[in-house]
Amino acid sequence: MVVLTGDETDLVAIYQRVKGLVHDRGVKKMDVLVCVAKDGAEGESQARRIFTQLFEVCRRFLDIDLAYIGAFARGEKIRDNLAITKYLVHYQSGQDA
Repeated sequence: MVVLTGDETDLVAIYQRVKGLVHDRGVKKMDVLVCVAKDGAEGESQARRIFTQLFEVCRRFLDIDLAYIGAFARGEKIRDNLAITKYLVHYQSGQDA
């Protein structure tokens, strides 16, 4: 799973991480959760736009299936955790990682 914000720097960092996982580990599928500034319909719309940006560039340059799993509004605890790590990766294979 990747946690993504709309920050341009974040989009580039997440793309680079996804690219590395595709090339280094052969990852073919990944879920994307988007962190947005607002709740409700406006936040959902913003989240889908952010996801689409990542989806389009990954579709164009990488062989990976990205799935949008939802959005959540930024809170203090979430913001603190995202400052520590911009992405979470859950990788499953036939081997222990």
